[in-house]
Amino acid sequence: MVDKYKIKIVFLSWLFSFMLTSCRLPDKKSELLPVLSSTDLSVIENGDFILRKGQGIVSSLIIDYLNDSTGFSHIGVLIKENDFIYVIHSIGIEFSNKEGVQQCTLGDFVSEAKCGEIIIVRNKKSSNAEIADVAKEYLAKNIPFDRSFDFNDTTAFSCLELPYHILERLGGNYKELVNFRAFTDSSLYEVILDRRSMN
Repeated sequence: MVDKYKIKIVFLSWLFSFMLTSCRLPDKKSELLPVLSSTDLSVIENGDFILRKGQGIVSSLIIDYLNDSTGFSHIGVLIKENDFIYVIHSIGIEFSNKEGVQQCTLGDFVSEAKCGEIIIVRNKKSSNAEIADVAKEYLAKNIPFDRSFDFNDTTAFSCLELPYHILERLGGNYKELVNFRAFTDSSLYEVILDRRSMN
């Protein structure tokens, strides 16, 4: 299954990179966003996963191509330290000032979500503290973005490969994480916060 996605997504990655060399996406941080309430923030735990429905043509193409009914196009790990929350995720330089595994504020991550549509989930089989620790370890290693989308390569991560390798390293068998649907599987994840328009 991974190889099927790898071959097709490599082509899409090349296409997206080509499109963006001549035209960068507009700065979306200035657009109006729903603000997460203090109650919302209080339920977040260190090591939760956050998924967003991205805005823009690249996110739309990813969602359409993967035929993913969730509509998500990006994922990260929430880190909560001293009441400050940030996100560790992996992204290409076309969309950020840095390539690969990096951190951003929760506000910046949500600001890239279409109409603020996000979901926060908690893994039922692995320790949140361990998930957070491994995510921070990968952040410290400055792991580059994986443009070949090779889930077997531990030297570079696409956005989905980051949680995949975190959970695999913690002893889970997460081969199904080659798409976003796995994160809505109630046998594996508890939904902590759901800001999708379908609700």
